[in-house]
Amino acid sequence: MVCFTDVNPTKNPFNTGVNVEQPCKAGILMIGNPEIGSGTLVTFTQNEIVTNGSYDRFGNSGNFRINVLPNGSQFNVQVELTGPASSYSRDFPATATEPQSGTIILTGVGGDPQIILRQNNGSFITDGKIEIAPNWAPVTLYIGTNA
Repeated sequence: MVCFTDVNPTKNPFNTGVNVEQPCKAGILMIGNPEIGSGTLVTFTQNEIVTNGSYDRFGNSGNFRINVLPNGSQFNVQVELTGPASSYSRDFPATATEPQSGTIILTGVGGDPQIILRQNNGSFITDGKIEIAPNWAPVTLYIGTNA
């Protein structure tokens, strides 16, 4: 069994629990790690993640919601986006594996779609964050605690 809190960064960690309602920033993982929005990490437990917020980048704006909820031996994964990025929304049942400490892979039936959650502890110049890498999108996103 995987434990989602294993992806919590050691630098600038998120609070864990149900209804933690912790402000977070959202961004794209690339040089400079540009922020594209902000939101709230609602719930972060060993088997559940709920976060939502809004984004605004290059004149494109909308809302996001990422839910990973237990469903028997699997999980329901919901990535919902409004606005110009809405075509990247997905809703699928998934199995979860933890191939290495700090990395969780959620895989849909037949191996697709897939989303990777990864612990990123930052560096002396960058904050810790949780990377969110969906295989159907051209970028890796992140959420961080310094909102």
